[in-house]
Amino acid sequence: MKTFTRTFIINQSIEKVFNLINDVDAYKNFIPFCEHSGIIESNQNTITAQLDLSFMSNTTRFITHNTFASNEYITMKLIKGPFKEFTAKWGFKSLNESKTSLTFTMEYNISNPLVNLAFTKNLNLVSEKIIKAFKKELTEKVY
Repeated sequence: MKTFTRTFIINQSIEKVFNLINDVDAYKNFIPFCEHSGIIESNQNTITAQLDLSFMSNTTRFITHNTFASNEYITMKLIKGPFKEFTAKWGFKSLNESKTSLTFTMEYNISNPLVNLAFTKNLNLVSEKIIKAFKKELTEKVY
């Protein structure tokens, strides 16, 4: 499996950052390439989430089972989607009252070589756009 990791700092409290990352319903309103997002099922510390992403005229549906501990982590395991294998984790660390370190780690395997090439080639660009969208959303809205 391939691994992708990004760590970045957000100038907001850990509570605000966690609440936004865990608010899958809101993704469709601000995440680039996200045409639909929603929670299929929710329990105390788990959700089943759906994202419909459109990139380069191709729309893909992801369904993940997410487990979380508030202000600590969110883990995602693929139920349905374009990957042969996929797991991901958001890790949260408070640096002070208004600064949070956020780490995203993804492990994946794509069986189609052409899809794998396109995904790998665009991963840094897409992840940077998503990070900017999260940061912008956190400065404009209250979570």
